[in-house]
Amino acid sequence: MKQSFQNFVLSLALCALAGGCEKAWSESVVASAAGRDLTVREVEARANNIALLMAHREGSTNRMERIRAVFRRGYAKKWVEDVALAAAAEAEKVAPTDAQLETARKNAWANFKAKGDKEYADLLAISGFNREFWEAEVRSAATREAMKKHWLAKFPPEVPAGYAEGVIAKIQARNAELAVTNQLQFAKATNVWQKIVAGADFVTVAKAETELQEEVEDDCEWAVLDERFLSEEPALYKWVKSAKPGDVSPPIKADGGVLVVRLDRLDGDDGFALSRIYVRLADVRPPAGKAAIEADYCRREGETFFNSKLAELVTAAQPIFNDVYESEGKKGK
Repeated sequence: MKQSFQNFVLSLALCALAGGCEKAWSESVVASAAGRDLTVREVEARANNIALLMAHREGSTNRMERIRAVFRRGYAKKWVEDVALAAAAEAEKVAPTDAQLETARKNAWANFKAKGDKEYADLLAISGFNREFWEAEVRSAATREAMKKHWLAKFPPEVPAGYAEGVIAKIQARNAELAVTNQLQFAKATNVWQKIVAGADFVTVAKAETELQEEVEDDCEWAVLDERFLSEEPALYKWVKSAKPGDVSPPIKADGGVLVVRLDRLDGDDGFALSRIYVRLADVRPPAGKAAIEADYCRREGETFFNSKLAELVTAAQPIFNDVYESEGKKGK
């Protein structure tokens, strides 16, 4: 039953005024796939469940309706995909393994964890939580993974000849450019340090030269670091341990850049209060091996292939949710 969102809204308003008509509106079909109809009631129920968990996580109900609206527009599409994919999995006799189900339980809903760091079982214990709905969501995630592996086994991606070698050559050429840039950055930091050694004020130079301007507002104060943090930066740690308050370091590679550091004071037994001038360094990494590059290519191609196959399944019974939910989106602008 194809019907615009505006008609839905009008029907809902009339029902609200007249009373007793809400059921008819809620049973209106907004989408269908693989021979299964999705009603307003069913999509709303799913939006409400997700909104409930999000509100529990954030400790507030002020954003509930906005959260519902987001999932109302997006969830019909996902559900249509799930229904179509489940039908395809049944036709090809593909079922999620126990390992895939367990992985889905642990990972699929990380973004919906409640306050603290509740696990999947804890989420199911939330008051008003629809266990059946979320169990279905977990199985859906596992089904997607099972079908992805199934299709990739049937239609494995082919890596083009010379692909990995070409990627390695591009990375090596880029790294050569970055190495030159980093030499210039180190020279810049050395020049900054020499100004300070010659008598320039540390904060004045820092405000002019540091590449982390947010630290300028605090007179370039960086942090109070303990030995545990410093031990992860051996060159910085070695200098700090030998320095006295007021000392300024020569350029040191640390924290993804080149630092000129001033030890401001000792803070307690193992704390060091530092200010710094920061010069960024590009991250130069060696290219991965041929096997890893080809595996990454297959992973990306496999994801694209999976999405295209899923789109084919959905297109076979094109839902009308596009009209409904795009209209809602336009109305809200």
